[in-house]
Amino acid sequence: MFKKPELEEFYNAPQKHLWSIHRDSLEKHYLGQWVECHNLDSYQQIKPQEHIAILGFACDEGVKRNHGRQGAALGPKMIRECLAKIPASKKHTAKKIIDVGDVLCEQNQLELAQNRLAAVVETTLHHKAFPIVLGGGHETAWGHWLGLANAWPHKDIAILNFDAHFDMRHTQIDGKGTSGTPFMQVANFCENRKRPFSYYCYGIDKFSNHQQLFEAAKAWSVNYLTLDDILTTSQNESFIEQVLSHDAVYITLCMDVFSSSVAPGVSAPSALGLLPHHVLPLLKQCAQSGKIVAFDIVECAPPLDTDNRTAKLAAYCIAELLDAL
Repeated sequence: MFKKPELEEFYNAPQKHLWSIHRDSLEKHYLGQWVECHNLDSYQQIKPQEHIAILGFACDEGVKRNHGRQGAALGPKMIRECLAKIPASKKHTAKKIIDVGDVLCEQNQLELAQNRLAAVVETTLHHKAFPIVLGGGHETAWGHWLGLANAWPHKDIAILNFDAHFDMRHTQIDGKGTSGTPFMQVANFCENRKRPFSYYCYGIDKFSNHQQLFEAAKAWSVNYLTLDDILTTSQNESFIEQVLSHDAVYITLCMDVFSSSVAPGVSAPSALGLLPHHVLPLLKQCAQSGKIVAFDIVECAPPLDTDNRTAKLAAYCIAELLDAL
C-alpha cells in the first residue's frame, strides 16, 4: 500500500485529458473513451478483477547514464495521446482498461524509481491486472521485472525482448544500472535466487552489439534472432514456439528494433531495423497464446520524433496486443 506523502513525491496521477477525443459523437468509438483513470490511492480501493492496467514510467535517467539521446521520459504522455485516437473494437474493450498514472524519476534517482515501479506493478498484479508499462528508456525493464518477480517468486517467466540490442552490459563501477544493463541485472537476480533465466531477443543488429555482448549472450544461454536471421531464414515459428513453451511470458518492445524510416524518435535510431509487419503478427500470436502476463514498450522519445511516427507505431503495437488479448 502507498501512503499519500509518498505518492506526492514520486508519482503523477493519470490525466484524463490525455485520453480526450474531440469528436461530436457521444458514442464510444475510440479507445480513449473507454479508459478509466484512477490514482493509486483510489485504485487500491477497487475490488480486484481482471483488467488492463496502463502505467507510465516517465524516466530516461538510464539513457542519460548510457550516453544516449534523451527524450523517452515524455514517451508515456505522447503514446497515450496516440492510443486514445485509435478506433475501439469489441475485442479492445472486452476487459476494463484503467490508467493508473506515471511513476517519476528524480535526477540521478534511477534505482529508487525502479523500485517504485516494481511496487506499483506488483500492486496491479495483485489486483488481477495485465500491466502495460509505457517507458521510459529500457531501464524500465529492470523495474518491471522486479515487480513481476516479487509478485510471482516461483513462476518460470520467460522474457521476450524485441530489440536491436541485447542490453546485457555490466552495471557501472558504482553498481548503478543504465538503459543498457537491465537484462544482465535480471540474469544476476535470477542466478542469486536460483530462478531460471529464460531470455529471448528478436531483432538483434550485429552492427550495434560489440563482441563481448555476443559472448555474454552465449554465456547466459540467450536465445536470439538477428536481423539477418529474420530476413533471410524461416526461424520465426520455432523461435516463438520455444518462447511460448514457458509458464508465462513478459514481452518488452524497444522501439529501436524498428527501422528509423518508421521509428525515428528513439535514443539509438537504426539505419536497418525491422518493419511493423515483422513484429505485429508475432505480438498477436503471443497474445493469443494466453501465456503473456505483462508488456512494456520503451525508448519512444517524442522530442526526437518526426510527425509522431514512433509514438503512433507504439500505439498501434499496443492496440494490436489489446485486440489479441
